[in-house]
Amino acid sequence: MSGRERCAVVVLAAGRSRRFRGGNKLLAGFGGRPLILSAVDAALRSRGAPVIVVTGHACASLHRVLRSRQRGRLRLVHNRRHRSGMASSLRRGLAAVPESCSGAVILPGDMPAVRARDIDSLIAALQPGDEAVVPVAGGRRANPVLIARALFPAMQRLAGDRGGRGLLADRPAVRETPGRSATLVDVDTRAQYRRLAARGGCHDGAHSS
Repeated sequence: MSGRERCAVVVLAAGRSRRFRGGNKLLAGFGGRPLILSAVDAALRSRGAPVIVVTGHACASLHRVLRSRQRGRLRLVHNRRHRSGMASSLRRGLAAVPESCSGAVILPGDMPAVRARDIDSLIAALQPGDEAVVPVAGGRRANPVLIARALFPAMQRLAGDRGGRGLLADRPAVRETPGRSATLVDVDTRAQYRRLAARGGCHDGAHSS
């Protein structure tokens, strides 16, 4: 990739894990390492660059975990307004995307099954005129999603705990592409975490990169 064909990856890691009930879920052990590294390492193995991690809650602990990954492509940005909801982290992450990038893949940090190929397939599918590229699995839209630069201004107007799902539902230039059912899996509650950890991760090829 070069010039405007380049896409960044924005990893959202600023939330307070309120539904997890006890500690930051992104720091919970998963497969012998903190959960956040599943998403970050997948992003670093992908074609996306730079990889921007938006932190907020428990940022000092997350920064310590991510310190070993800070080599060129990884950038950490802090969202001081993370308590206001997800929209502020989206805005902060997109604001950090270099002008040379034609878009950004938005990757929630609590997705243990995401792989580099999931990110790469979105980047490869982006066509001129697209406002976004969204994977579809099991008959519904999944994550991560690619937001084209043309849609950045509308994303910057989001507020509160609203993500981009509602905005994308109303846009005509959203390209859908086949996704893996494993990428429908995220970790919101401690019960979900225990179930996933007990079976060693996720199915549908989740252990391959």
